[in-house]
Formats: sequence, structure tokens, C-alpha cells
Amino acid sequence: MGLCLICGVVICQSDCRGHNASSGNWNIHANLFHMGSTAFYHLFDPAIAIIHAPQNVISITKSLYSDAFGQSINEALQGEEKALLKLDFKKFVLNSKFIEELQHMITHHELEKAYFKTMLNLNEEQEIPEDGSL
Repeated sequence: MGLCLICGVVICQSDCRGHNASSGNWNIHANLFHMGSTAFYHLFDPAIAIIHAPQNVISITKSLYSDAFGQSINEALQGEEKALLKLDFKKFVLNSKFIEELQHMITHHELEKAYFKTMLNLNEEQEIPEDGSL
């Protein structure tokens, strides 16, 4: 399940009803409501998925929330899910530094560039050819 960071809808990543769809719910949502691109926050994992339909998802494994020591909720749990009931959520605040990094990555298309460099087998220094040639 994920929260769309553009419109706030919460939907399953894949079809919850078990139908064999040719595309996942997040890609379908991106196409229908956000011109093919959106971002989802995983509700059960500290990850944000950038959807650039029909391309696959790129995940960033950072938490939107951290405590005074910079620990995410998952790190504070230390693998013990039972500790979730004892966790003081008031100690966790929005990780504003990560939000700023994410805003920069989205507005400057850094994630898409990294994705296409990977697909084209380019190294960090190489630029993506504007005409699409290699």
C-alpha cells in the first residue's frame, strides 16, 4: 500500500482484487491522474517510489520521519515488530532535509536521469544524448 504524494490517495501497489492487470495500480494511477509521473510513500517500508509510467519504480530507502538522532521508525524498532506498540511516535518528526532532497530530485529530474543512465549503461560522468543515439 502506498500514499500518492501528489494527491494523497492510498492504494495497493498491485491489484488488490487479484486480477491479472498488465500494469500495477501505481502506474495506472500515474497515467490516469498525473500525466504518467507521481511518487508514492510505502506505508509499510521506509521507501518512496517514483513512478514514471510505463517504466518501473525507482525506490529511495529513506524514511520521511526520524527521531532526534536521525533514526527512522524501522531503525528504532531494530527488527522487532512487537516494539511498534511501545514506540513513542511523538519523538518522530518529518525529516525536512530528506524532503528537500526529494523535492530537488523530482524538480530537477535527477531520478529519471539516473534511471536512464542505468538503462543506457552510462557512467556518472557521461551525459544522456539528446537525440537518443549512443
